Amino acid sequence: MENWTLVTYDLKTIPVFLVELSAEGLSHAGVIFIDDQTIANDEFGLLTRALIAFWDRHQALEWTDRVHFLDKPSP
Repeated sequence: MENWTLVTYDLKTIPVFLVELSAEGLSHAGVIFIDDQTIANDEFGLLTRALIAFWDRHQALEWTDRVHFLDKPSP
């Protein structure tokens, strides 16, 4: 297992998958959800800044089974 955190706009199928993993007693290496109402999927610069700001704030956290939503970065 590589322990890579998933970053995704998929708010439909991934939450269901996470529930299934949990029900089977399995873990994941973390998920960061992005809502396209917050950061559109074609706003690459904004997405990049948001991910960098998120990393700066949360890199020290234990990511096993952690789920977060990505916020827009402060201007």
